[in-house]
Amino acid sequence: MKGIAAFSAVMLFAAVTGALCETGPAPERQPSAEVEYLIWEPDILPGSGQAILDALVANGSSGLITLDILPFNLEEFQGLFVCLGIYPHNYIVPAWSPEAIKIEEYLDVGGRVYLECGDCWYWDPLIGGHEFGPSFGINGIDDGEADLFFLEGIAGTFTETLFFSYVGENEYMDHLE
Repeated sequence: MKGIAAFSAVMLFAAVTGALCETGPAPERQPSAEVEYLIWEPDILPGSGQAILDALVANGSSGLITLDILPFNLEEFQGLFVCLGIYPHNYIVPAWSPEAIKIEEYLDVGGRVYLECGDCWYWDPLIGGHEFGPSFGINGIDDGEADLFFLEGIAGTFTETLFFSYVGENEYMDHLE
């Protein structure tokens, strides 16, 4: 992925998993105090946020990791990364909570969001979590098990030649279509 901006690289990963299929340039926005991307990591066992920040910095961009998105005007950022984690160490965004509304409103004005989670697409909405699926064009179809070992590109798309092995937390990974 050499030469691809960090945000595009992460968006590419999201497209492989079906989480987001747009990889074009981020809309022009005024960065908040010179920070281009906000990384919200309420996950109990943080890890992805730092890796995302490192990738952004390595590619000449800037980011800020936060535990709370409410104080921020998301429209000041070129993108938002949301790292919710994997069960049993995940964070559940309550349905129509201030955080959920803030993310939905940001999407409504063209904001770019990368949402990383194990349960937010299928399981969380069943137990009071916010249903983000419609906003991302994702249909969660099953709660899954400990069955994620690789990610493979989708035939007929620009991702079709991509293949990634996965080693990490692996409990009840939602299945998507």
